[in-house]
Amino acid sequence: MADTYDVIVVGGGHNGLVAAAYLARARRRVLLLERRPEVGGAAATEELAPGFQASTGADVCGLLRPEIVDDLNLAARGLRFLPLDPEVTALGDHTSLRIWRDVWRTQAELMTKSPRDAEAYPRFTAFLRDFATALDPLFTMTPPNVAAPTLREQMGLLRRALAVRRLGKDTMQQMLRMPPMSVRDFLNEWFETELLKASFAVDALVGTFQGPFSPGTAFGLVLHFLPAVQGSGWSFVKGGMGTLASALALAAREAGATIRTNADVHRITSTDGRVTGVELSNGERIVGRAVASNADPKRTFLHLIDPEELDPEFLVHVRNFEMNGVVAKVNFALDRAPGFPGASEAVPAHFRICPSLEYLERAYDDAKYGSVSVAPFLDVFVPTVMDPDLAPTGKHVVSTLVQ
Repeated sequence: MADTYDVIVVGGGHNGLVAAAYLARARRRVLLLERRPEVGGAAATEELAPGFQASTGADVCGLLRPEIVDDLNLAARGLRFLPLDPEVTALGDHTSLRIWRDVWRTQAELMTKSPRDAEAYPRFTAFLRDFATALDPLFTMTPPNVAAPTLREQMGLLRRALAVRRLGKDTMQQMLRMPPMSVRDFLNEWFETELLKASFAVDALVGTFQGPFSPGTAFGLVLHFLPAVQGSGWSFVKGGMGTLASALALAAREAGATIRTNADVHRITSTDGRVTGVELSNGERIVGRAVASNADPKRTFLHLIDPEELDPEFLVHVRNFEMNGVVAKVNFALDRAPGFPGASEAVPAHFRICPSLEYLERAYDDAKYGSVSVAPFLDVFVPTVMDPDLAPTGKHVVSTLVQ
């Protein structure tokens, strides 16, 4: 008789690995299936050239919940963070600006650009930290049934509302104003230095099919001020992001989960509206009582599941779900440290080319009308500045996000 699993996890990205680890810790019989030879998905380290190791998906880690790091004891399983400081160096036309982890150090740097901005900066970061901290518990709670919330769900939402109210009337009004605003309008209310505004706008926009003038983009800043980010900050992972995936996979296996690679799921099988398991591309069928998909919504609901098993209205919503890719990533293996125009110091581990908000909007205009931007913004990481073992001695790996 074929093995039957309590849960089959489709996809071995970091989310799938976390799910598998927690399910196995809850004494469920778990099978994780990954199409590629290695797990990790966007958290992967691969050989770029002989002796050069590059994080081929995400470059840094910042939004990993500290509860997960502690629960799964990832530090004991090889995970080590290398925090960026300065977090980023923004480059404009013959000028640069370093944004440090320490608010007061950044304020001192801003004094050379604009005393007004230097005065506003601590208030700006405090507001966003308060906003993010008030929202943070929502990221770990089960989403409520909006149509018919239970008493417990209503009490949970009430506690969140009271936490926001305790921040004061002025802060609460600002929090209500911010989400529908464009990031340009929001930042213009705080600062006058174009390079500072453009760098923060990149944080809000990276990976989105929007420009800084687009309504609703201001809220993207909040994620960068969540307690998880403010704790360890944006950091490289020692050995590349694949080390994170390896630590998660080890935690899942030690909890009892089975992980299979080179296992491409062709479809999720079902009978009479209930999941029965999965079928692999080689025809193998695996029985499972539940399936958790780490694939994206369109692939999951439009390709892996028989559309006859889903409500037509739900399928329309999935088809209308926008998830257009706007980012290209280019990895370089260099025989020497990259040049850094106008810098007397060594090349920073993270810098970005984003001269102004207008520059970012023009880059978006090209994409909006179906073209590749002729002058995109660049978000550049040089992990070998902090982790030289990723390349041969004296050589470097450079990773560039182009949007």
